[in-house]
Amino acid sequence: MDGVIARGVPVHRQYVVPVALFILVCMSCVPLFVAPVPPLVDYPNHLARLWLIAGGAAEPPLNAFYVVDWARASTNIGVDLLALVLAPTIGVEAVGRLAVAFALLMPIAGALALGRIVAGAWHLGLLPIPVLAWNINFAAGFLNQQIAIGAALLTAAALAATQPRLLVRTVVVTVAGAAIFVIHLAGAAALAGLAGALAFGERYPTCRLSWLRALRRACLGAAPIVLAVAALMHIAESPPGVAGEGTTNFVFWTWQAKAKVLVPLLPFLVYAVAEGVALALVLVLLATAMARAGRLVQHAGLALLAGVLIVAAVILPSSIGDTTQIEFRCAWLSLICLLAALRPGPWPMSRAIAGAAAMLVAVGTAKAVWKADIWRRGAAEIAAVDRAVSRLPVGSILLPVSAGAEGNKDRPRGMRLAIDWPLHMHLGHRAVNLRGAFVPGLFSTAGKQPVRVLEPWRAWSVAFDQPPSVTELRAARDGRDWRGVFTHLLLLDADGVPTNALPEGLEALADEGFARLYRVIAPLELRPIR
Repeated sequence: MDGVIARGVPVHRQYVVPVALFILVCMSCVPLFVAPVPPLVDYPNHLARLWLIAGGAAEPPLNAFYVVDWARASTNIGVDLLALVLAPTIGVEAVGRLAVAFALLMPIAGALALGRIVAGAWHLGLLPIPVLAWNINFAAGFLNQQIAIGAALLTAAALAATQPRLLVRTVVVTVAGAAIFVIHLAGAAALAGLAGALAFGERYPTCRLSWLRALRRACLGAAPIVLAVAALMHIAESPPGVAGEGTTNFVFWTWQAKAKVLVPLLPFLVYAVAEGVALALVLVLLATAMARAGRLVQHAGLALLAGVLIVAAVILPSSIGDTTQIEFRCAWLSLICLLAALRPGPWPMSRAIAGAAAMLVAVGTAKAVWKADIWRRGAAEIAAVDRAVSRLPVGSILLPVSAGAEGNKDRPRGMRLAIDWPLHMHLGHRAVNLRGAFVPGLFSTAGKQPVRVLEPWRAWSVAFDQPPSVTELRAARDGRDWRGVFTHLLLLDADGVPTNALPEGLEALADEGFARLYRVIAPLELRPIR
């Protein structure tokens, strides 16, 4: 029941918010059923790695390119462990789809559980949570991160509901923090923040001394998780953040001014900026209505955590090593914490609330239908790649290449996220599990993945950790070398790209519109670029 039911209000309105939440959660799952292979940016790369873990790396020809070494992985391996345990029984494809479902639903379940416990009732402010589950982190395929954050939110909800004694609480958060760290470091960091926020308390301190006491409680609440993570990183053979066999050194970082300016909008972005703006306006209207009704009461600790996260989104680098889009990761979690922090108290169910719930259900439904269509089109791109790759000889050395700006400016372009991030970035890795091919750029960072690229292939995996554009390939100083190493080239986003735009010395094997497969027929003498 949502708050207090006003006298004379029909009984069926008591269940408006729970029913609306049920509909929104169901609608958020609709796109999962329209694509045989989920068109998430990183998903093909994940699936290739899971295939290797499930036994592919032990069989020729893949055993010449990759090896599974669990000693080198300490975090970011949640779905990897899932594949190790379940793939022999249900298959790699089923494990991948299960991981995608977990990545979507666990943050929803955790945030709703925490928000319900903090407020003591279902309320209107929880309805945006299932709608926001479709965020750019999920669309990018950050599966381990999403699962770990969901686990952190569920753990925080359990702590808030039970309020265990200090010793029990310390043991629970230590064990949970260590387990979530194995899934993904971001989840352990989120749990530390959530545990500290709950220990801070639900009310804002009224004097300097009470502020100091509350901050002390917050630090003590987060400390067991921080210490557990530090201990695990210390004993790990290959801790995360250490330059190793991965594609990027830890010391590499970038700062993107555009992303910093857009931080308030980032939690709402997925496939289009207009979509994000519209959803943000809906939430602004909802927040305005709640403020006018005096219903924006918040759990102080969780609200402060949301503030810390949004500040982190602004001041932290945009990428550190191979961890990118830090603004998106922090900004989305900040908004989720802010929604979970709402404590509107007793609120008589009225026609206005029922109308607001209906509006949010309509927005969530429209968003789900639109995303289902995007996934349908993304599935068509993946199918085109699979058809082209089917002509690839087993054990080939394949270089995926993106068409980039080649061709007419009005030509059809592949699907992209709101930040112009192409969904086809890792589609070349379909050749790993479909044709036993070597494809550069497989996720193989020391400390974060148990798959290692063998020599001499590791250097090429690093050099082409992302598909180069056609322009970059033509202009590369090491063009002679790639021709001597790679046996085939896969052109992605190829619709409308003229054949003469490609480097010379390629023989066409398959043209599936979005994807074209070429054989590299001979090294060419190229003039050095001055």
